[in-house]
Amino acid sequence: MTTSPRKNARAVTLVEILAVVGIMALLLAVLLPGIQAARRNALWAQSQANLKNLGQFVQLYTTDNREVIPPSAFDYRTAPNPGKVRTSSPVGVGPLVGPASVGSWADILWTTQKQGPIPLMSDAITYEWRFDSPDRIFYEADPGYAKNVFRSAEDMKVVPQGTEATPFGSGAQIDETGHPGYFAGNPFFNQLGAIATNQTYRWYSTHEIKRPAQSMYLVDSTAGELAPLDTTSPSANNWNLVNTAYPYPGNVTLMLLLDLHTESMTEWASLRELEEDQGIRVLGLDSGKPFWAP
Repeated sequence: MTTSPRKNARAVTLVEILAVVGIMALLLAVLLPGIQAARRNALWAQSQANLKNLGQFVQLYTTDNREVIPPSAFDYRTAPNPGKVRTSSPVGVGPLVGPASVGSWADILWTTQKQGPIPLMSDAITYEWRFDSPDRIFYEADPGYAKNVFRSAEDMKVVPQGTEATPFGSGAQIDETGHPGYFAGNPFFNQLGAIATNQTYRWYSTHEIKRPAQSMYLVDSTAGELAPLDTTSPSANNWNLVNTAYPYPGNVTLMLLLDLHTESMTEWASLRELEEDQGIRVLGLDSGKPFWAP
């Protein structure tokens, strides 16, 4: 019998293992920021698509309602016929955030565009979001919530720790951290009565808005479905949208304008700066003059 010589097996040295680990760590360090940026850009693109869909809902609403723009918030408690918005379904069964006849643009468009119902059955809770857009309780009861066009694709990392999401309180609660971000309506269109500008808001038609391509309707926000104004120093230089989120790369936020196109906006310090430097109008949209002009 003949035997073939045994080949010597070469062991991998510790130095070689460390070299491979070092190369992998280097590659990870190089690729990870790009992966994170790609993910955030994808979220931005999805949020933009959501806003475009909402723009289509706004257009359908205005077409069916004599060109009237959906109010960003409403209070129908004293109205003889409050309509099918913010009404619990089934009757008398919670949860319902806020009074039954108080709500936002999201509740109106959710109802008129027949987006519901979405059943929720958790413990003793049985509720259908049929005449109001899903709110905080929906996302708390269902951690595996389905994304929908009425909320941002980007989750909220920091919230204002308010009493409740607007228009029912001062801002999103602490336990909403990690929930989808809000799209907040322009307070110029609210039907809640007079605010710090000493103006009583009413129904506006698309014909009354002087510059629809520059007029904000919705904006990314952590406050809720109505954009709050900073009323602590209501001067031309200090008016500001508070609790506005800039969740995308480069401190960019998204807006839906009244001609129904979307804009990516960089951070601003005041409404006057937003209007003068970035060409976006928030108040006084039915006037040819800026909101701060005498």
